[in-house]
Amino acid sequence: MECKMHRDPNNEALCIWDLCGTGTSDSQATKYLERMNFDRYDCVIILSDKTFKDHDVDLAKGIQSKGKALYFVLWMDDPIKTLENKQKDCIDDLMKKGIVCPKVFLISPSGNDQFGFEKLLEVLAGDLPPPKRRAFVLALPNIISLNIEKKKLAILNEIWRVASASAAVAMVPVPGVGFACDISLLVMVLFDYCRRFGLDSASIKRLAKTMGNKPEELQAVITSKFVAVSPSLVASVLAKIAGKKIIMSNILKFFPLGCLAAATLSFSATYAMLKMAVEEMATDAERMLGIALTVDERKSVD
Repeated sequence: MECKMHRDPNNEALCIWDLCGTGTSDSQATKYLERMNFDRYDCVIILSDKTFKDHDVDLAKGIQSKGKALYFVLWMDDPIKTLENKQKDCIDDLMKKGIVCPKVFLISPSGNDQFGFEKLLEVLAGDLPPPKRRAFVLALPNIISLNIEKKKLAILNEIWRVASASAAVAMVPVPGVGFACDISLLVMVLFDYCRRFGLDSASIKRLAKTMGNKPEELQAVITSKFVAVSPSLVASVLAKIAGKKIIMSNILKFFPLGCLAAATLSFSATYAMLKMAVEEMATDAERMLGIALTVDERKSVD
């Protein structure tokens, strides 16, 4: 089995490697650790369908010795109580074998995710340094509602930077509102948000293929105007948001503080527009996910 690299379609710098198996003996595990360049990975996940063997433990010790974040994942389909006991037993066994603070997750095909996939993503994201954490969260597929909410919060935490940059550059006057902003920057940012929430055509096609939908079914529930972003749309929305502040901003231009006031208005209007766009896109992503899951559940019943 060869090692395979999977790139995030929206961020080529983010890769997941599917590494080939280690073999069954302790010596093979040691050679495997030497052969693979683990220094290039931010974290490692060891998978098993039943239990972790001695060669898994040896590999885990080698990975921990390199200071890499390490996670153990078991694929099981058992009642909640059994899963809880299994997780505890697995952690205790790994600790007895010398693994430091093992992080064990049990993923169940039955849909019981109390000990599994969502928790793994949450812990993994929390362990990454801030820049890589953001990239990871934004790359999470919209197949779990929690992922959409995480993306929303991650983007909302950074829109002030975009608003500040746009107001500082102030390249293009917005007709009728007494301030200028970087329209091309805002268009580019909104298009990126659209991709991050999976609302662009390529992402919709991938989700439809994964869940067994028709792309048109998913496209039909998208209502945000920002999905079809354009310079004229950005200017129009900014003008509407400025609204009642237009007269005041024009008056202030006759005073020494006029430029500062206009820049402040540019920032506040841009921030409000980006916040509106993020909330609309997140709602659309949730709605689209609901349609996709409904079809998937219907097929499971059939």
